[in-house]
Amino acid sequence: MASSLKAPEPFSFSSPNLAAEWKMWRPETDEEVLVGVLITLLGVEGLKIFDTFVFATAGDEKKIKPVLDKFDSHFEPLKSEVFERGMVKGCNYGTSVESVLRDQVVLGVADTQTREKLLFEKSLDLAKACDFVRACEASRAQLTQMTSDLTIRRPDDSVNRLAEKGVKKSSSASEGARPKTFRTPAQKGTKMQLHSMEGVPSEGTEEHSLEEYVFHELRHERRAAATVSEWSETLSVDGISVTVKLDSGASCNVLPQEVFRRLPTRRQRLRPGPRVRRYGAKNGYLSVLGVHTAKVVVKGSVHIVDFVVVNEPGQPSILGLPSCQSLDLIRRVNSIETVSQPPVPAVVTEFLDVFTGLGKLPIEHVIKLSTGSNAVEPVVSPAGRIPFRLEEPVYRKLDQMVADGIIAPVSEPTDWVSRMMVVSKPDGDVRICIDPSGLNKAVLRQHYSIPTVEQLFAKIGRAKFFCSLDAAQGFYQIPLSEESSYLCTMATPRGRYRFLRMPFGLKSAPEVYLHTMSELFGDLTGVIIYFDDFLVTGESMEELQTNLRQVLTRCRQHNLKLQLKKCKFFLKEVPWLGHVIGDGVVKVDPSKVEAIVNMPEPPDKAALIRLLGMATYLDKFCQNLAGLTRPLRDLLKESSAWVWEEPQKAAWVKLKEAMSSLPALRRFDLDLPVMDGIHFGHFGEVKCVRRAKSSVYWPGCDDQIRNMVASCPSCQENRHKNPALPLFPTRIPVHPFQKVSADIFQFGGVHYLLLVDEYSKWPCVATLRTLTSSSTIEALDGFFADFGTPEQIISDNGKQFDCVEFNRFCAKRQVRHLTSSPEFPQSNGLAERHIQTVKKTMLKMFRDGKTLWEVLAAVRSTPVSDQLPSPSVLLQGRHLRGSLPFLPSALTPRLVPSSFVQLQLRRRQGEAHLQNTRCTDARSSALVVGQRVRARVNSRWQPGIVEKVCVEPNSYMVRLSDGRLFRRTRWAINIDHSASSPLDAPSQPLLLRGTTTGALEGVTNQSVLFPSPGPTHSVPAPATPLRVTPSVSCDTPCPSSGSVLAQSTTTTQPEGRSNPSRDNASPLAVRPAYPSPAPGPRPERQAISGGACGDTPARSVPAPMFTRSGRQFSRPVDPS
Repeated sequence: MASSLKAPEPFSFSSPNLAAEWKMWRPETDEEVLVGVLITLLGVEGLKIFDTFVFATAGDEKKIKPVLDKFDSHFEPLKSEVFERGMVKGCNYGTSVESVLRDQVVLGVADTQTREKLLFEKSLDLAKACDFVRACEASRAQLTQMTSDLTIRRPDDSVNRLAEKGVKKSSSASEGARPKTFRTPAQKGTKMQLHSMEGVPSEGTEEHSLEEYVFHELRHERRAAATVSEWSETLSVDGISVTVKLDSGASCNVLPQEVFRRLPTRRQRLRPGPRVRRYGAKNGYLSVLGVHTAKVVVKGSVHIVDFVVVNEPGQPSILGLPSCQSLDLIRRVNSIETVSQPPVPAVVTEFLDVFTGLGKLPIEHVIKLSTGSNAVEPVVSPAGRIPFRLEEPVYRKLDQMVADGIIAPVSEPTDWVSRMMVVSKPDGDVRICIDPSGLNKAVLRQHYSIPTVEQLFAKIGRAKFFCSLDAAQGFYQIPLSEESSYLCTMATPRGRYRFLRMPFGLKSAPEVYLHTMSELFGDLTGVIIYFDDFLVTGESMEELQTNLRQVLTRCRQHNLKLQLKKCKFFLKEVPWLGHVIGDGVVKVDPSKVEAIVNMPEPPDKAALIRLLGMATYLDKFCQNLAGLTRPLRDLLKESSAWVWEEPQKAAWVKLKEAMSSLPALRRFDLDLPVMDGIHFGHFGEVKCVRRAKSSVYWPGCDDQIRNMVASCPSCQENRHKNPALPLFPTRIPVHPFQKVSADIFQFGGVHYLLLVDEYSKWPCVATLRTLTSSSTIEALDGFFADFGTPEQIISDNGKQFDCVEFNRFCAKRQVRHLTSSPEFPQSNGLAERHIQTVKKTMLKMFRDGKTLWEVLAAVRSTPVSDQLPSPSVLLQGRHLRGSLPFLPSALTPRLVPSSFVQLQLRRRQGEAHLQNTRCTDARSSALVVGQRVRARVNSRWQPGIVEKVCVEPNSYMVRLSDGRLFRRTRWAINIDHSASSPLDAPSQPLLLRGTTTGALEGVTNQSVLFPSPGPTHSVPAPATPLRVTPSVSCDTPCPSSGSVLAQSTTTTQPEGRSNPSRDNASPLAVRPAYPSPAPGPRPERQAISGGACGDTPARSVPAPMFTRSGRQFSRPVDPS
C-alpha cells in the first residue's frame, strides 16, 4: 500500500522562508511510521538535525509530536511577522493600524543593518521602531564624525594639474631664450610662458646695494576647459582692502602707485627699492619708487610684508611666490596628505544617549501675567502669509515639531494668539519661532541676574584644560504648564498650534532658562554656565575628565540633551562666547576680528552702529577705544548730518589697525599674592602705586597700597625725605632720566653709543661690538638698569634706531621714541653737543694714557654752568671722589631741589634764545599743507608739495614730484617760487604757534595761546591800534621774505604807551641771571609777510611777552 503511494517531495532547505516551507511540508499520520517517514524524507541533513535533539523522556524520539515540536522550535526563531506581512501570506493585519505603520517604517528603512536588527525583534511596536531608527541614525552620524579611521584629504584640482607638464619650444628675438610652458597652482587651467631670467647690474648704485628682483609678466592663454583664469585674493593692507593677484612666477610683491596713495600710511618714507625687471614684449625695467613695509591681515592673522611701489599705469597689485607661501595662500603639494581624526572620547561613547534626541527637564514653567491695574488686554494676531517656495519646508517643519512634542494643534478658542515667524537657514531648512510682542507686554519677568563675560572669566582660575558643551535647542527642553501652553498659541496658515515647550522670544525665557541651569548644575565644580553654553575646566586632564563625567551624569539624571557637533573636548584652548580661552589668558576670537577688519566703510548710520557694536564688544582688549571712535560716534548724534570726511576715514582706519593687533589678556586670579608682588623690593609709595597701575586695579587700591607701605618696618626705616617743592608741569624734565638723547659716534676706529640725560647732563658711553640694533639695545638695557627706564628718548634716523626691533624695544619698555629730522642733526642737539665734548676730552686724555672711565669721570664731575652743579650732584646729590680734595660733607648725598634745577634750565634757555636771536628769513616761516616747496634731497633742492605737518617741531612731510615721500625740517625746505600758486604765499600773516588768526590789528578781546603746556591764558587786546616793535635792535636786513613772529623777538604794545613795568609783568615772566641793558627807545620794525624787509608792511600780531626791568622779550620756545 505504501509502495503504491507517491512519496512526497523532499524538504527544501534552500527555501528563503523555512518556516512557511516547514508548515506546508509537515505531514499528518501515525506515530512511529510518521517519524520514520519524516526522517527518511528529510534526508541526511534532516537526520543530522534529528541527532542533535535532546528529548525530555526516553521514547519521545519515536513519537511524532515531540519530534515535530523539536523541529518547530528549530525553525520557528527565523519567523518574523513583519517579513510575513511583506510576503502577504501569514499576515494578521486585522484592524491594527499601528502595526501597519510599524511595517511601513521597517520596510522603508534604507540601511540594511538597521532593518535586519528590526526584523530580529520579536515584540516590535511602532514607538520602539521609531526610537530605534532615530537612535541608530544619530549614533551613525556622530560616530562617523568622530571616527578614528584615517581620512584622505584630496588635493585641489589645481594641485592635480601639477602632474601635467609639457615642453613647448618658442623663440624670443630679444632674449634668444627658449621658454618653458608649465602650469602652476596659482593659474588653474591657465597656460603661461615664463621667459628666461637675466640679471643686469644696476647703474648708478653701489655694489653692496645691488639687490635685484625678477618680476615676471605672464602671458595667459585661456583654455576651453579652464574655469578660472587667474587667482586673486582680497587682503587688508594697512587697513585698506586691496585685491592682489597671486602670481607664483613673481619673485617680489608689487603695489601700484595708485593703490599706494590710498593707504593711510602713504606718508611714511619709502626705502630705496631694488630694480625690478619685466619680461614680456618689452624687456625693460619697472619705474620703482621705493619699498613700503605694510601690515597685511589674512584670515585674522597679521603679517609684515614688503611691497615694491611702482609708477606704472594699469599695473595690477601682485603678491609674489615667497609671500604667497608665507601667508599660506599657495602650498606645495607633493603627495596626498593623510589626516588622523582624534579618537572618540570614551566618556562620550559612555554617555551617547545624552547626545541623542530632544530632552525634557523635570520642571514646568508657569508664565505669570500682570493683573489689576497693570493688566494687558489679550491680543489675537492673524496668521501671516508664507512665500510659496517656503510652504513645503514650513509645513514639514511643523509636522516635525508636532512629532517631537514641541507644539500641538489647537482647535478650541484661546485668548492669546501670536504670529508665526519663519527664518530661513543656509542649508534650505527653516526655523519657526513665535512673535510674542503683544504677550510680552503682560508677561512678568523673574529678574534673575545675568552675569557678564568678565564675571564668567574670573571663575576660570588656574584651569589649563577645557571642554565646551552646548545644549540642543535649549529653550525647547523646558516644558510649559497647560495654562501657559495656551498663552503661547501661534497662528499659522494650517491653523493654530500651541507651544508645549518654552518658545524663543518670550520675555521671561532667558532668565528662566539661566536660573534653571544654575539650579541644576550650579553646585558642580569646574563648570561655568552661560545659558545653553557650558564650559568645563580642570587644572589637569584627570580633573577635567572627572568634572566632565559629573556634568554628563547630571544631564542624564535630568534628561538634558546636548548637541554633539557643537561640543569640544579636552582642549588647551577653546573658543567660548566670542573669545579663545587658554592657559591663564583670554584672547579674541579671530573670526570676530576678521569681520571688523574686512568690513567696508559704513554707508549709513545703521552700518556704523553695527561696526561700533562689534568693536565695543572687544573694548577690554583695545586701549583708548573711546578716543579712537570719537569721530565716528559724533556722526550718531541727532544734530549731526551724515558726512563721511577725513576725520572719520582716519578714525575708521585706526580702528581697524587697532583691532588687527589686539593683545591677549591675563585672567584674574584671586589666589595670586598681589600685594606681596606690588611691594616686592620694598619700594616707596609712589613706585608701588605705579607698579600696581601697570598691571592690576581695584577700587581703593591707592589707599590700600599706601597704607601697606606706611606700615612696613623696613620701608619706614629707609624712607627718603619728601621733596621740598612739588613738580610743576613743564617741558623741562622734572626728574633725572625722564628724557634722554642718544647717538652713535666713532673715535679711533671704535664705535660708541652715547646716552645723555637732559635733566642732569649725565653722559653714558658704551662700546658697540657691531653697528646693529641688537647691540644698541643691549647697551641701552645696561643704562636703563643703572638709572631707570626713561619716558622719552630722542635719536637720529640711523638704521639702529629706525627699525622694527628698536620700536618693539621702546614699546615694551613704554618709552616714547622721537627722531630728529633727516639731514638735520641739530634736531638732536643735546646728544651732538655732548659727543663733541666727549670726543675732545677723549682726544686729550687718551694722549695722557687715560681710559674711557676716567674721561667720563672728568665730564661727570665738571659743573654744567655757573648756576648748575656737576651732573653727579644733579643725579646722585654728591660729588665724586677723585683727584680733587673734598670735604666729607660734600661726598655725602644731599638732595638738589628740583625747582631750583628747573629754574636754572629755564634761564639757560632764555639766555640762549636771546643770544642767538637773528632776523628770520623765508626758511623760518611756517608752511601749510598743499604749499609748493623745494626739499633738500641728496644735496639737491627737488620740487614737491607739503603733505603733512609733523608733530616734531618745524618738521614736515614733503611728497616729491616723482611720488616719493620725505620728512624734512624747515631748514631743509624752501618755498618754490617757480610755479605761481595761491598756496605759495599765504593770504594772512603766519602766526606764532598756538595763536589764532583773530589776534590781529583792530580785533579786541582775543585769546592768545602760549606754546607751553598748560591752560590757555586770555589776554584782552587794547582798543588802540597795535604795532610790532623789536625788543632787540636789528641792524642786519632780512635776506629773504617770509618773516615769522614765532622766532622773532618782537613786542606788541599799544600806540602811544610805554613798555609795561615790572609790576604789570606776566605771571609767567622769566628773569634771566644776567645784567639788563639800560632801558630806552627801540627802533620800530614791522613784521613781513612777503618780500624783503620793509617792502610790504603786515598786520601786527600780539606775541606772548615776558618782562624784566622794563624790558620785554618773547617767551623762549622749547626746542623739544
